[in-house]
Amino acid sequence: MKPLSSLIVSVFFTLVLPISAVAQVIADDTTSTTITPTDTGVQIDDGNRAEGNLFHSFDQFSIPRGSEAFFNNAEDIANIFSRVTGGNISNIDGLIRANGSANLFLINPAGIIFGEGASLQLGGSFYGSTADSIVFGNGEFNATDLDNPPLITVNAPIGLNFRDEPGKIINRSVANNQGLSVAENQNIALIGGDIKLEGGLIATSGGNIELASIAENGVVSLEETDPNFSVKYDEIANFGNIELSQGSRIDIGGENTGSVNLQANQISLTNGSRITSKNQGSQPGKDITVNAFQLLIEDNSQIITTTTGEGNAGNINLNVEDSIEIIGTGFQEFEQTFLRDNLEGIFNLESLNRGTGIFTGTGGGGTAGKITLNTTSLKLQQGAVIGGFVFGEGDSEKLTINATESIDIDSSGIFNSLISGSTGNGNLSEINTTNLTMQNSGLITSITLGSGSGGDIFINVIEEIKLLEALSSSLTSTGIFTNSFYGNGKAGNLAITTQKLSIQDGGQIVSSSGALFGGRTPINIGGQGGDINIIASDSIHLSGFRITDNIPSVISSNTFTSKSAGDINIKTGNLIVSKNAEIVSGNIARINSDDFGGSGDTGFIDIFANSIQLERGGIVAETQAGSGGNINLDVTENITLQDNSLISAQAFNEADGGNLDIKASFIIAYPSRGNGNDILASAPQGQGGTIEIRAESLLGIQERDNFENNNTNDINASSGIDGLDGNVFIETPEVNSLQEVLELSNKLVLADIVTTSNACSPSDTSSVSSLVVEGKGGIPAKPIEPFTADALIIDGELDTFNSFQIKNSGYSNNFRFNPNRIPSEIEPVAYKDNGEPVYLARGIIKQEDGSVILTAYPTADTQSRTPENPDVCSQ
Repeated sequence: MKPLSSLIVSVFFTLVLPISAVAQVIADDTTSTTITPTDTGVQIDDGNRAEGNLFHSFDQFSIPRGSEAFFNNAEDIANIFSRVTGGNISNIDGLIRANGSANLFLINPAGIIFGEGASLQLGGSFYGSTADSIVFGNGEFNATDLDNPPLITVNAPIGLNFRDEPGKIINRSVANNQGLSVAENQNIALIGGDIKLEGGLIATSGGNIELASIAENGVVSLEETDPNFSVKYDEIANFGNIELSQGSRIDIGGENTGSVNLQANQISLTNGSRITSKNQGSQPGKDITVNAFQLLIEDNSQIITTTTGEGNAGNINLNVEDSIEIIGTGFQEFEQTFLRDNLEGIFNLESLNRGTGIFTGTGGGGTAGKITLNTTSLKLQQGAVIGGFVFGEGDSEKLTINATESIDIDSSGIFNSLISGSTGNGNLSEINTTNLTMQNSGLITSITLGSGSGGDIFINVIEEIKLLEALSSSLTSTGIFTNSFYGNGKAGNLAITTQKLSIQDGGQIVSSSGALFGGRTPINIGGQGGDINIIASDSIHLSGFRITDNIPSVISSNTFTSKSAGDINIKTGNLIVSKNAEIVSGNIARINSDDFGGSGDTGFIDIFANSIQLERGGIVAETQAGSGGNINLDVTENITLQDNSLISAQAFNEADGGNLDIKASFIIAYPSRGNGNDILASAPQGQGGTIEIRAESLLGIQERDNFENNNTNDINASSGIDGLDGNVFIETPEVNSLQEVLELSNKLVLADIVTTSNACSPSDTSSVSSLVVEGKGGIPAKPIEPFTADALIIDGELDTFNSFQIKNSGYSNNFRFNPNRIPSEIEPVAYKDNGEPVYLARGIIKQEDGSVILTAYPTADTQSRTPENPDVCSQ
């Protein structure tokens, strides 16, 4: 039963005040709280005081729009603790205010809803919660157990105690375009069950905003940080959900920024909702931190920190155990804002508001914030962005993404950009994951359009990187880019480590000075290009091109300016370049048969691999001005060229040819129509380059003149000017081929375990077969050594005969190995040094151009190297 005083107050409100202005604030008489109606709402007096703490207890606590609840506390009160015990949700659509700098705690286990007109006028911080009780060192101020006497304590609170399924907290406040806000340097905390911002705003300047969703019983710790409290969740096992929707906003900007901390199981930002920190002052910005199991950001929603002053922007820290998914508003909006507007010079700090994702930027002297993401999987889709942007004097900060399982970038981008007119420097973008997949014009970029140096990109992928097809209408390919254009800042370097790298259908890895976008005329202003360093322990495979504009799959270091291109360094197991793909460094661009390019030096290409396979592919370091590029190929096994493939350090115009240094076991060029498979360092109007080849053998290719459509495989370093030819050095071993490839073991041969080949048929039993073994003490003779009559060791005994006869008894036409008689130290099969078996040539194929191919199988028009068995031994 309600106390009589509460009923009298309730009836008074109903009779005297308009219905719309009735504040349903009713004391439960467990404290000495008194409530007095006023013209603007109600005034709350008295309560139980314990030094700097004041306690109030309410049966109901709701405030309609246009009304207020005024806590008329003494000025020296530090904390006001209020509880709602009646079991009804608190609907607050008016003003809550208090005197002095007191902090206000309001707990209602049933739930709290802040309407559109809800606002706070407090000198201290506000802590709204659906906890059961406020925990102190010597007891609790409990909203569900009223049998205990009211707590009178002088201690600071140490926690909020929750039961299972605590009530929700919903904020729809947009009052004064700030929603729920407090005085400068004060905090706002909403800690309850599910937390929902449905178009609502929360703001503070210099203070902290804390949102936490608790799913089941536990204690949230409070630590006093005079005059406020910090919150910790060490004793909470399961969290609920936080939703920001309908354009909700959490804002900690101003001359003095605060921090934001979100703690939940699932957190979602949808429909243009924002968490923003805009630093306009000289002090460093504070962090935005998200701790969750899953995070969703979509539809123009974002987490963003910026600075326009001398203070740094705040950092963004996302610790999401399972997954982060960011879904934009579509690729068209993404490309227009972050690519085309950038090229047109109209991209600015405010442009970031059009994006969906995670952003930091600087338009003043302070640095941008750090972005750190820790998760299991990261998905960026439909124009999503993670990026740091520099628009002024300040530098960029480090961007770190750790995704233990996978990163998928689909028609979206990761940026670290210095915008046109900026003078600040870039910083490192570090990406660590197990598998990285990029497609539909997905990007990872570090670009500088200003005078500062671009940031480096480091990508570490445990298993595989896939760069797949681009959207047909997009300005760029799917790829990883470090570029410098419009300004003179140096492009950043790119380092990639992985097991497998696959670049398909026009995917690109590019570092450039200047730029070329979507068939446009190249941008011929830019700083020095950056280096590309790739380690792929298993393989690298480049294949194909974008069908709409024939842009090939490439690893490329280009210059379209007077500045040098960067170098390309690759180390891998197997390198395959096919279907018009290329590894290229140069200063030439061809668009619709027209040549464009710069005058800067071409970079070096260094490749260390087990094998290189070119199938209508190229490794090219060509130049049209200045010095030619250099290519170094260090291959432990074979280099094969097929279907008009090319290794080139050619020069054009009056430039000099570059240098090729190639080392491999075998270099094999297959017959090819058209230009053939060529190795070139020629220069039509300049000095020819130098080609050095060291290999065991060159097959199907030779040094000779090269010209278009000659249907031959050529090695050429000539010049179109007499006396300026380059040099070709080919080094192969000068040894007898049989001695080189059929070197046998120097261990003993046991005659009774040797298989004879092509013994005569036993059809004529009157004939006698014989096995004659010649050698030196059982060691087979080399082809270049004379025969001797040394003895044969059989079963460990010295046979004084240099031959023996075995009568054909009809058992078989071949003697066979007895595996049980082969000692472990005997190696009956001949192998090359690298462990591969040697096969004898048994057939010949003659090509139309006169070239000859040896085969390991007999051909119809050639006699077998080993004659067929005769029918009888006498034949």
